[in-house]
Amino acid sequence: MQMSMGFRDYLRLALSSLYQNKLRSALTLLGIVIGVASVITMVSIGEGARTEVTSQLEGLGSTMLFIQPNYFDQDVMMGQVVTISPEDVELLRQSSPALVYVSPQITARGVIKFASEEKKTTIVCTNDELAWMQGLAMDEGRFFSQSDIQSRRAVVVLGRDLADYLFGNMDPLGRRVRVNDTICSVIGIMKKRGQRAFSGGMDTEDMYAYLPITLARRALGVDQAQVVLTQAKDVNSVRDAKEQMENFLRRRFGRGHKFRVESAESMLESAKMILGILTAILGGIGSISLLVGGIGVMNIMMVTVTERTREIGIRKAIGAKNSHILRQFVTEAVVLCLVGGIVGILLGAIGAKIVSALSPIPAVVSPFAIIIAFASSSLVGLIFGVYPAYKAANLDPIQALRHE
Repeated sequence: MQMSMGFRDYLRLALSSLYQNKLRSALTLLGIVIGVASVITMVSIGEGARTEVTSQLEGLGSTMLFIQPNYFDQDVMMGQVVTISPEDVELLRQSSPALVYVSPQITARGVIKFASEEKKTTIVCTNDELAWMQGLAMDEGRFFSQSDIQSRRAVVVLGRDLADYLFGNMDPLGRRVRVNDTICSVIGIMKKRGQRAFSGGMDTEDMYAYLPITLARRALGVDQAQVVLTQAKDVNSVRDAKEQMENFLRRRFGRGHKFRVESAESMLESAKMILGILTAILGGIGSISLLVGGIGVMNIMMVTVTERTREIGIRKAIGAKNSHILRQFVTEAVVLCLVGGIVGILLGAIGAKIVSALSPIPAVVSPFAIIIAFASSSLVGLIFGVYPAYKAANLDPIQALRHE
């Protein structure tokens, strides 16, 4: 009878054994459940961040270039602030004929108020060329013009969600809001975009307020840009545009300047690499919990082998080989971990949803994360189940039968 046992027989024995020790099985599962749920949640956060950043950079287009602080420079890493003045932006435009648009960005957190409503959000001071570069579409009104910028007109363009938050069902166009200490007239409401901007911030662009860059000193207290977005004439001009921008920075700020020129494509590759490493690190952190759970499984299996020594002796006496005993206990350990893995995947997916709901961090439960978690739980069961199974398989049948 022992020689004819197949996978279904081992599976039936494993489930029967786990059911007879429900409390112990449940407590053992807990470690695996926590470990797998941690892996799913961590990897989902990393995958979500990578998807978000990748979609934003891909949406910018292949002709987009940026000037930003060189965050690989030690002084910048230590907190040195490097900025570009409005005069530098104009000189950049004049010295870079391969560029068609140049848009400085001054971004800061600020408070915008209307009547009794107020909201702390992201304020972006820029020029009208941003709308052309990023194809910003208006729901109502208009984006500010070159005339608004040159005349320092106190106007503001609101994201759709911010306008709805401040005005509800009222028509916002022409109404006056306070942006920090500056009174501005609302001239436009942008169409809903549902994404975060390249320039950063915790809000989506739908909660942004856009002001002419010439109002930056009044509204934000600064008029120097840390980021300049540019656009080359076409794909074939990107390399020339990048060289012209780098030459300008060397002439203007010296060879040891603290800026970096990046294209959208190079940033996309860098972002993919960095976020891939981040996902691996987060998955590794979650795997520590899974490792602890695996050690718990091994301990419980060792106790199980001790308790069932007499049963092992009886099975050997009626013809069971060492390989049969080995398969039986390995199957129990793997089944235990697989059940824990399935429950952990469900809890991890719920955890990822909670993280997305309560924070700006997107979390995507990808098939990749589920496969990794499922394979990891199976591997843990196999690795940590082999030693107890080996001990059981090599018990002396005579001594096993005498065991009380």
